[in-house]
Amino acid sequence: MELENAIKSFLNDVTARDLSPKTHQRYQADLEDLQDFCRQRSIAALDQVTADLLRSYFAELQTRPNGRRPSQKLSPFTIEGMYRTVKTFFRWCEWEEYLPANPMRRVRRNKLPAHMVPRLSEEQVKALLDEVERTLSPERNLALILLMVDSGLRRGEALGLNVEDVHLDEGRIRVFGKGRKERDVPLGDASSRALGAWLAVRPPTTSDKVFVTDAGTPFRPAGMKSLFTRLQIRLQLQRLYPHLLRHTFAEIYLKRVRDVKSLQQILGHAKASTTLDLYVEHNFDDLLRMHRIGSPVDGIKKWATITGRPLDGANSQT
Repeated sequence: MELENAIKSFLNDVTARDLSPKTHQRYQADLEDLQDFCRQRSIAALDQVTADLLRSYFAELQTRPNGRRPSQKLSPFTIEGMYRTVKTFFRWCEWEEYLPANPMRRVRRNKLPAHMVPRLSEEQVKALLDEVERTLSPERNLALILLMVDSGLRRGEALGLNVEDVHLDEGRIRVFGKGRKERDVPLGDASSRALGAWLAVRPPTTSDKVFVTDAGTPFRPAGMKSLFTRLQIRLQLQRLYPHLLRHTFAEIYLKRVRDVKSLQQILGHAKASTTLDLYVEHNFDDLLRMHRIGSPVDGIKKWATITGRPLDGANSQT
């Protein structure tokens, strides 16, 4: 079977399963990139794609320049996403019996670099909300920003919110997240009041979307990007983007509630491990405070300090 035909069949299956358009686009772009790599090496048949060839492909990705920042190489996280796409495709080919064995089984993924998930401090959140009130559409922008930082919504979830999904009297909104999964997300008092104030002055429109422009058209990702860019410049922040507010919500929520399961449900994570891996990460001050409480050595009062002075006046000799 030709690789090109296998990719077409796979994408038809993605469409038939009613996966999201974004998922389809990502699969298509990643697999077309793999197909171009194979074509340059005169490989057209599916069964010609070996584990060695795939290793060469991922090695080549390591050296490829970033399309948005040509001076930099592709991000390890971009390559990881492409790895998952190729792995999904070949697993599907094996399941469809297009191949006797899956070559990706012997291709190991790269180790991703450990990195701190960025967040805003509570002081920065306060400054952000103050600045939002000075924008050209303060009611809309305040409702949008509050909703994202108070309930941890993704950009697409916030912009995709319909008026019928808002239940202010019940303190909740109905959100359609990844994989078109529905979930109810609680609203705080501040975000409820801001949403109510925005809906009261929302321009006449035929759109069902909560967030619209002054002309009544749906507020688009490009408009949100422009808003965040202006706010970042005014506040002189190193970074400011929609998903940063989701990270910020998660950190502050965990500090106050300390319940990962409820956070998982609010964020719409399918697995608790995703929530744990992304958000259960303490800053050094928190670690220092908790270590002082939980230190196995400091808790043994008869042990002396490093200076030789007893911790509680006890004899320093054991």
